[in-house]
Amino acid sequence: YQRRVHGEKPLDDFGMPTIGELLKQKSEEGVRVLVMVWKDASGQMGTLWDETQAYFEGSDVTVAPVGRTTSASLGDMIITHHQKMVIVDGTPRMPMMPRRTVAFVGGVDLTSGRWDTPTFNLFRTLQTHHKEDFYSSVVAGSVEHAFGPREPWHDIHSQVEGPIVSDVLFNFIERWLKQAPEEWAERLQVDNQDVQKVLENDQPAEDLDNYAVGPHRSRSWSLQLFRSIDNYVTHDLHSGWGDGTIDKSIQLAYIHQIRNAERFIYIENQYFLGSSQFWEKHSHIWDAQATHLVPVELTRKIVDKIHRGERFAAYVLLPMYPEGNPGSSPVQSILTSQFQTVAFM
Repeated sequence: YQRRVHGEKPLDDFGMPTIGELLKQKSEEGVRVLVMVWKDASGQMGTLWDETQAYFEGSDVTVAPVGRTTSASLGDMIITHHQKMVIVDGTPRMPMMPRRTVAFVGGVDLTSGRWDTPTFNLFRTLQTHHKEDFYSSVVAGSVEHAFGPREPWHDIHSQVEGPIVSDVLFNFIERWLKQAPEEWAERLQVDNQDVQKVLENDQPAEDLDNYAVGPHRSRSWSLQLFRSIDNYVTHDLHSGWGDGTIDKSIQLAYIHQIRNAERFIYIENQYFLGSSQFWEKHSHIWDAQATHLVPVELTRKIVDKIHRGERFAAYVLLPMYPEGNPGSSPVQSILTSQFQTVAFM
């Protein structure tokens, strides 16, 4: 259940606190709470990092606003490290069992205006759930909060348990030690026995059925965590990452699964642009350098299935336009890039 991070009033309708109030409460109970937020130096993305930092000022919650810098040759470019995760130690599944580690990984932002339900109400909740939690960036000009419409959200977030959680945790540890102020390294307490104890309590791979929930409890799932970082971002990172080292495991995972698909591929994303080296050269954005190979690999897969005479389906589900004012330059650039991608395919 998600609400705005900063805000002073609890949710009367549900009797639940906001995320900020809950984190303060847990920190007062002795729980170590570390929050890493995107410090957008440009101010164009509205990440509210300064408000988040101010909200937790004086509490036991540690907030590390971290940003991304670019080289002088790239100019004033906005670069992010798009990771959204929460890691907690959870209650045991059954009495007498040790506490377990739980992680949440996915696409939804933990910030204002993101709370939604499967009904995606645009107007009905403006005087109730969204009265103080209104957000809309898809309509040009000013939108009155009292009249709407609000912006709906269709994001996917995953709850994972088992050995995979250690990868999520250590990814956070690496980022904290690399980007948080050095004097805060001790607050992470990486070598603290509590962290190791929590991880050791997780069941080994052969006992994955213990983690299954829901109607398909008997099924075990193999999970793998991927991440990416390119040379634009690593160019100016200090202490060892400034050599242009990249990680493209996400792209490699996509390619692996596309090449091994037998009957269908389903892709749902806010964006679908890439393989720009195959775009029409007369396009003014043909050198966009969105050179990942997912679109061309998908095309090759379809062509191969046609030649083999085998039934195959590829589904790519996109919004009509991505978040933002449809008439703005950034959104128009994205839409043009997506058109170029589909056109070459």
